Amino acid sequence: MLDNPEAAVTLVKEVLSSWSERWLLVFDNLDNPEDLRGIVNFFPGNRHGCILITSRYAGSKELGQSILLDHMKEDEGLQLLLHSSGGDTAEPDAAKEILSLLGDLPLAIDQARAYISKRQLGLRAFVRE
Repeated sequence: MLDNPEAAVTLVKEVLSSWSERWLLVFDNLDNPEDLRGIVNFFPGNRHGCILITSRYAGSKELGQSILLDHMKEDEGLQLLLHSSGGDTAEPDAAKEILSLLGDLPLAIDQARAYISKRQLGLRAFVRE
């Protein structure tokens, strides 16, 4: 049943519509305006839960309340990048370059941090890579 996308959507909508407990449904990276046209067809019928849509498309604001997330400040970005990444604080220029390359975006910084940690890279090596 879950191999069929339409059946999977119907099942999820039915289950969430019948739940009396709170739930969260996430649609991540809906940046294509075409994807937003029929998105409400995926929404469950009850109001016991919340729907979170992440998008860089400005038109997504039409779906409901929106929160604009901004870029991180340098000190916040450095803290996120260097926290538990094993990132060498002796490479401050490389750390700042990474933040700049990533546009100071929190998710990108966190992904870079995880990659650096997993690969056990120095910050300068990450920039080269």
